Amino acid sequence: MVKINGNKNNTPDYKAIGEKVRAAREKLELTQENLAEKTGFSSVHISNIENAHTKVSLSALIIIANALGTSLDELVCKDLDNVHDLRTIQYNEMLSDCTPKEARIINDTLTTLKYSLKNNL
Repeated sequence: MVKINGNKNNTPDYKAIGEKVRAAREKLELTQENLAEKTGFSSVHISNIENAHTKVSLSALIIIANALGTSLDELVCKDLDNVHDLRTIQYNEMLSDCTPKEARIINDTLTTLKYSLKNNL
């Protein structure tokens, strides 16, 4: 089970989410104004999200994640190891009915795609 940033009732921890938004923004050396321009939100709204003065909506988080070039799980998950475990399970399920040759081709394709994305984006 993937744990979200939250309390024992599993409600979102808006402070932790805001901190992650801020960290991702700062990693890209963006100001709140820059992020506001990329998202269409006001810089005041970005500040309110980062400081947990507002309950950010899922749709706003999607827009912010896209603008920051990150994923929702990076912004809302407390324990990313669980998210990576979930991805591993999903990948293993997808490959479960493949022949060894098909699995190797898929792996080679993903390796090439990853290299291309890393070097061309």
